Order: sequence, then structure tokens, then C-alpha cells
Amino acid sequence: MLKKILKDAQNGKYAIGQFNFSTLEQLRGILEAAKETKTPVILGTSAGELDYLGLEEVVALVEISKVKYGVSAFLNLDHGKNIDIVKKAIDYVFSAVHFDGSGLSLEKNIGYVKTIVEHAHKKGVLVEGEIEPIGEKGLTPLAEIEKFLKETKVDSLAIAIGNKHGIHKEVKLNLDRLKEVNKITKACFEPALDYIVVKIPRWDLQKFRNDSKRIGSEMKSVREVMAIGKTFEEAKQKAIRMLLLLPQLAWDPC
Repeated sequence: MLKKILKDAQNGKYAIGQFNFSTLEQLRGILEAAKETKTPVILGTSAGELDYLGLEEVVALVEISKVKYGVSAFLNLDHGKNIDIVKKAIDYVFSAVHFDGSGLSLEKNIGYVKTIVEHAHKKGVLVEGEIEPIGEKGLTPLAEIEKFLKETKVDSLAIAIGNKHGIHKEVKLNLDRLKEVNKITKACFEPALDYIVVKIPRWDLQKFRNDSKRIGSEMKSVREVMAIGKTFEEAKQKAIRMLLLLPQLAWDPC
């Protein structure tokens, strides 16, 4: 189901938002915003958040909440670095898992991801990989991207094109590099890779929208991961602002 949502976003040239939550108030705020804006959302939880909330509890809570709010919401393990946690999320049928092997050698990273992909795809779970610490070494090398994609068969890949994790005053995206990456994904997959993950600070989204015509059909989808606020109302209002902005990222092919 998530794969179809992402394909629809790819074909419609719009973005799907991911929002991480670590409290019930945040989850309720996100889903209320999704209901009001009639927008599908990806619900992100990190390994640390799962340690706090409990993996089984998160799965149950999200399933109940989806019915209550009547929204399309998809659970994603964000930045899972422990392969056992990633496999457990797959067994509990998260919609997607993100294995962050960026701190490993490329070969070791590929080895882990191949194992995860084999396990996940049997259950219809999407897998995201990541190469090198984003924002720490400049642009992700094209040769590494091609090798990683061909050997792992991941559904998505987190790369660096000038984007950075955390809070930064300025982020300059290299959109020409994004076009080069897209050529690689088309060569590795038919159809092309589901989406390339580029995480952009919310204050940079307006600039991204202004530059979007330069991108053409190169970007498959944008997922925005953000601090969502502490209270229900704060979480709801922040999510609404983001969800209303994301469709404006639509662009025409070059």
C-alpha cells in the first residue's frame, strides 16, 4: 500500500510527509492534521523512540489510531542501526524500515542490507538504505550509489546532495547531482527506484519549491522528518502547515 502511495506521488509530482512521534499527543496531532488535510502520512519512529514506547505498543497504537481517524498512515522505522530491531519491525509488518549503515564500510553495509531486503520483501515491507553519514562528507559518490543499488535491491536510498541531518541555518541542495543520481536509478531498476530520500529542513522547503522546475522529473518523492512539538495542538498545527505546503512542491518535467 505504501508503495502505491509513493508511486502516486511520483506520478503526480508531489511529496509525502514523514513525521516522527515519541508521545501519544504527537501521534494524535499528526493524524488529526492528516484527517483535516485529507493527506496520507508516514509515521516515523526511531530505535530510541521504540525503546521508550515499546515496539509492540507502537504497532497496536498506530493500527487503532488509523481506524479512529480514518486516515492512510504508514509506520516506518527511522534510522535503525541494530539489525535485530530492524528485523523485528519487519516481523511486526511495519510498512517500511530504514537501515542506517552509514557508519559501516560500504561492503559491510551492503551485506547487512541484502539480508534485510530478502527478509522484508517476503512480507511486503519496503527497505531504505543509507550511505555514509549525510552532510559529513559532501556528496555521496555516484559509484557507491550504483554499486549499493545493484547489489542490495533496496526500495529507497538516503543520499547526500547537500542536505544535512539536524538543525542548520542554510542547506544548499545540488540539484544537478540529483539528476545524475536519477540516471543511475533508471539504469539499475526498471521501473526506476521508488524514491530517493532527501531530507530537507522545513524552513528550506519554500526555496526548494522555488527551485523545483529545475528538478523536472528527477526527484521521486520528498519526505520531511521534523520535530513535531510537545502538545497535541502544537503537533497538529505544525503538521497541518507542513501537509499544506508539501503539495505545492509539485513541478513540471524539464
